[in-house]
Amino acid sequence: MRDISIPDVVFEFFRLCKLEPLEIRKGVWQVQIDDVLMKELDGWRAKGRLLQFTFDKKLAETYGAELIGPGSYRINSILELIRKQATLSHAYLPHTVFHEPSIRRKVTQRLGDERASKVYVLTNSLLYDEYLWMVMSISFVTHQKEEQIQTPLVNLASGKLLSFSIPTHLFCSGRPPSENISRRKTTYKQAYTSVYHHLTQEVSLMDSTWATEALDRLQEERSKLEAYYEDHLDEQKRAEKTRELIKRASPKVQIRAIRGAVLYIPLFQYRLMEVLKNGQESIRTIYYDPVSNSLEEAATKTRPD
Repeated sequence: MRDISIPDVVFEFFRLCKLEPLEIRKGVWQVQIDDVLMKELDGWRAKGRLLQFTFDKKLAETYGAELIGPGSYRINSILELIRKQATLSHAYLPHTVFHEPSIRRKVTQRLGDERASKVYVLTNSLLYDEYLWMVMSISFVTHQKEEQIQTPLVNLASGKLLSFSIPTHLFCSGRPPSENISRRKTTYKQAYTSVYHHLTQEVSLMDSTWATEALDRLQEERSKLEAYYEDHLDEQKRAEKTRELIKRASPKVQIRAIRGAVLYIPLFQYRLMEVLKNGQESIRTIYYDPVSNSLEEAATKTRPD
């Protein structure tokens, strides 16, 4: 599953806002933001301004540009604004994005090679599978916060969790005719639960050095706190400060859905005649999924009525 970098998030955010940052020197960009967007980002007192930003600390110090990085105010304000937007939208990918004659050749050649047969296309139909695409935030919180963005994709017809880089600029708003859409077998809740469990497992396999270091630092700060209050008789205040310290400095992992979309991605249906070497003929209906590059027989696939 592909991680999205902070620059990816920032530039995609500005693209969706129909803004195009200009690189005024290597590694430093500027963009003119109007009053409306600045108020959304920085509160009702904010006014439109020219925002200069960079992702490099040295460049920020040299040129006075705003540093956008893990845990920075600006990346947090952008992510928070994204969270406030509609959490679910619909879009579809036109079939014309894919070259159907090439897919047809791939399908007939693959099936022919499997059974040493000749395969002919009788008819083909252009359908859609329904997917739930989510932008998920994984935050590693200690005395500071680092964040990863991941974009899992779940096929709602099969329940499969996929890793697929979504070319958002190729999608069209809305949904295709319902009679062309595969019947869902997986609910949104089931899809989200599958993604959450997958990400939890991924986190459990990551390097946990950051958490160990955070616990060591927490123990040091707690020892200092205990030493400070050693000669004080106010046990209630000491207990209160200890609870605050543990809450603030204990290592935590937070997994949250920032936004999601229901995407309709092409599915190619072929009704085929297969001729075996002994001359035996059979009719097969095959579905080709260009996302997972997989073939399925009609008997195992639930199609629209």
